[in-house]
Amino acid sequence: MDGFISLGLSPQDPAIKTMDRLGIPVVLVDSDDSPGHPAVNVDDAGGAEAAARHLLRLGHRELALVMLPPTTSKSWPTPVTARRLAGYQRALRKAGVPEPFTLTAGATIEAGARAFAALPKGRRRPTGVLVMSDMAAIGLMAAAQAAGLMIPDDLSVVGYDDLPMAAWTTPPLTTVHQPIVEKGRLAAGLLIRRLQGKTVSSPPPLSTELVVRASTAAPWNAQIGPSNYERR
Repeated sequence: MDGFISLGLSPQDPAIKTMDRLGIPVVLVDSDDSPGHPAVNVDDAGGAEAAARHLLRLGHRELALVMLPPTTSKSWPTPVTARRLAGYQRALRKAGVPEPFTLTAGATIEAGARAFAALPKGRRRPTGVLVMSDMAAIGLMAAAQAAGLMIPDDLSVVGYDDLPMAAWTTPPLTTVHQPIVEKGRLAAGLLIRRLQGKTVSSPPPLSTELVVRASTAAPWNAQIGPSNYERR
């Protein structure tokens, strides 16, 4: 191969070091940059902070965070996980809310369902969940609905990525949009220029945007009565 684009691996990862030893140019995506390793990123922290602020403005105070897993056993949290977590925490600290329940899940529907099963139950349950992956968020919503919860009446869910299917879930998923296609084009352009012997540097992070759909609402009013989940 002439060049290598890595998604999620840090510059210190053994795979990247192997490419360096072989003299193969590398461009990183969703990672930290370093000398010789330009990286394409989005404003992960800003998007996560906007997602957390959205739930806080709706009145949620008991929250859960579902983080992304490591890409390798030696790299955790990943740069993306660290940046998104920092964004969530910045909003939560400003609001002075209780420490969120935090767990890790893969970016799959099955992993999201397992994450729901691990959430606190009964009156200790969160009213809102911030998920670092749309796929995990979709799995979490499906598992919650299978358990008898109403989304968003009993549980608000916010994803991250704005995959095409996020607009077609039931209910449609509130999520953070990131320009996935533009990230890929930028990374490919950087690699082509490196292969041409040109010096390249990391571009500024691309903008993210909160897309509010129907999976989020104000938490259940305790004066009206217990939620479906508390009745179980």
